[in-house]
Parts: sequence; structure tokens; C-alpha cells
Amino acid sequence: MTHDQTNTSRRKLFIRLLLGLVILAVFAVVVSRASASTLSGSGSVGLTGTIPSPPPSTAATISSPTNGQVFTKEPIVVQGICPSGLLIKLYINGIFSGAAQCTNGSYSITTGLFNDQNSLQVIDYDALDQAGPGSNIVVVTYQPANVGSNITLTSNYAKLGANPGDSIVWPIIISGGAPPYAISVDWGDGTSQELLSQSSAGTFNITHAYQISGIYNIIIRATDQAGNEAFLQLVGVANGPASQASNGTGAKGSTPSKTTTTTVSKLPQYFLWIIGVIILIFIPTTFWLGKRHEQKRIKTKLSRGDEPF
Repeated sequence: MTHDQTNTSRRKLFIRLLLGLVILAVFAVVVSRASASTLSGSGSVGLTGTIPSPPPSTAATISSPTNGQVFTKEPIVVQGICPSGLLIKLYINGIFSGAAQCTNGSYSITTGLFNDQNSLQVIDYDALDQAGPGSNIVVVTYQPANVGSNITLTSNYAKLGANPGDSIVWPIIISGGAPPYAISVDWGDGTSQELLSQSSAGTFNITHAYQISGIYNIIIRATDQAGNEAFLQLVGVANGPASQASNGTGAKGSTPSKTTTTTVSKLPQYFLWIIGVIILIFIPTTFWLGKRHEQKRIKTKLSRGDEPF
């Protein structure tokens, strides 16, 4: 074998080695991505991003109150059926007026009303805040004994969460009525109601830290100096395996409920370690086999009396 032939043989061996490493690397990436879409339960590594999915396709419905009802007192309770696991937002005359988590196929939202006519509609939202179809529209009338100025309570957030022990800071918007306002907040976890005073209309914050994982119904009540009232229901979440009572809260002593979390399997981490070890073994082994093959060819030529190079 000539010197040029030896170099050609070595180049071919190097190219084969390089192709082998490229194939292993591509294989590792493909398996890692495939495994990353695995869904597993509690205890796995959580996703740091979101998985695109279509918005809800089934509308929630309003079964109570019924169209044409007349109310003289508030709050009222809006109830209906819905796709389980979705967030239900209530809109009255186009204004966000409360929310609840759909549990076991139904929801319940405590709300106030505007004087005179109120057009009620609910919309379900998924975890990516994608809206589903709107529900049936129910029109009711509110005729209080003492007609006063309406107070409006609303928020840009229907649902907020934090880890147990960490504070949730929730901006609330109040308008109308005759300030100052007295505000009470029932956080839904059995703790004492929070009492606040707001001197004027605008945005103010309510703050709370849940100690137990779960989903909680929050009821906010505002009263102005003339006795006019407003109500707003929101959904608070303490992250972790939920422990929900029958009323949809996570208060202490409630019955644990099974939750499903979209997570990433740990398999890719171990697989990449295995690929690394294989590569470390593959490189010196390949060179050793190549050298041994070359020595064998030289011995064969010498045994035939040929020139080794």
C-alpha cells in the first residue's frame, strides 16, 4: 500500500467516524423532542412553556336565572353547565362581573346587578386564556327598593395564583357610587374576611397568601356611604396538587381531588447521558479498530512477500 493509499484509507475512516457521530447526535435530538411531549403526573419536571392547542369549542350555558326574571335584592347567583376544567367568566352588559372554575360540569358565580336591565352572558376560557363560544344571553331586571347610584367592581384578572405561602397581589377597579367605600374580601379559605377602606374610585390592591394548595372562590363586596353595594367573584389558585371542597374551594379539611399536570418526562436527560457515554467509548474504539485493521493488512502483505507500503 502506498503512502497516498494509506492517507486515503485514513480519510475514509475519519469520514465514517464523523458520519457516525452526526447520526448519533441527530438520533439524540429526535428522541429528546419526542420524549419531551410525554404527559406525566405529579413529581415530573414541569414545562417551562406552553403547548399550542385549539380554543374551547363547547359553550357554557346559563340555567339560572331565567330570562325575564325581576330582582329586588342583590347579590344574585348565576349558575349553569360547562366543560369541566375551564374558567367561566361572567359579563353583565358587556362588563366583566365575576368568574368561577368549572367543576364537575357546573359553575356558580355570585354577582351584583345594574339598576334596571341586565344582559348576562358567560364565556369559557382555557389555560391559555383562549375564549370559547359565548353562552345563551339571559336578560333580567333589577329594581331595588331604594334606587341609588350603581357601584361597579371589576378586574383585569379573573384568575391569579401563587405558590402556597406566597402573596397574591390583585388589582381591583371600583367606580360609581358615593365614595368612600367599605370593602370586604372573603378569600374562600376559611380565614377572617379582609376589611379595607377606599377613599375614592380607581384601582386598589388586595393581597393574600394561601397556605394550602387548591382553587378558591373569592367574593369581594363594596359598599359606598349611601349604602349602595357591588359584588365581584374571582378565582384564586394556590399552586400544587389541588385539595378542593364541594363548594370549589381548597379550605383545610376538604377532600383531595385528582389533578393532571402537563409535564416533561425525565427520560431525555438520562438518554443524553447514555449517548455521551456511547460517544466517548465509540471514538477510541474506532481508532483502535482502524489501527488494528491497518496492522493486519501490513502483516498479510509481508506474509506474501509484498511491500508493506
